[in-house]
Amino acid sequence: MARSMGASSGTTPARTFDPRQAKRLGERALAIADELASRGITDDEFARLREPRRAQTAAQLGSNYWWARNVLSRAQSRPGILGDLRALVTVYSALTRDDVNRVAAQILPSKNATAILMMPADAQPPP
Repeated sequence: MARSMGASSGTTPARTFDPRQAKRLGERALAIADELASRGITDDEFARLREPRRAQTAAQLGSNYWWARNVLSRAQSRPGILGDLRALVTVYSALTRDDVNRVAAQILPSKNATAILMMPADAQPPP
C-alpha cells in the first residue's frame, strides 16, 4: 500500500517484507510498471482507482484539519494554491482513462526508474 505525501503527487511504500525478498520484489515492481506502461489500465481498473480518489478529495475539502494542514500553511508562499485545490474535484471528474494511460506510457517504463536497494545491517544479502 502506498500513502500520499500531503498535497504532493509522490508516494512512499508502506509495506514490510522479508529483506531477502527485496531484490525480487523490486524486479517485480519494475515489471508491473512496464506492463502498465505498455498495456495501460482497463475501464474497470480506472473506475476502481478514480472513484475512491474523488470521494477522498471531496471529504478532504470538507475537513478543517485538511485545509489547515495542506492549504493555510502554504497559502502565503503559494497564493494560487486555493484555486488549484478548488479545481481538484473538477480535475478528477474530467480525468479519462486515456489521460492516465498516456502519462503511464511516458513515465512508467522501467528505463525511467532509479532503484535503490537498502537493507537492514543485520539482513542476509539477497540471492
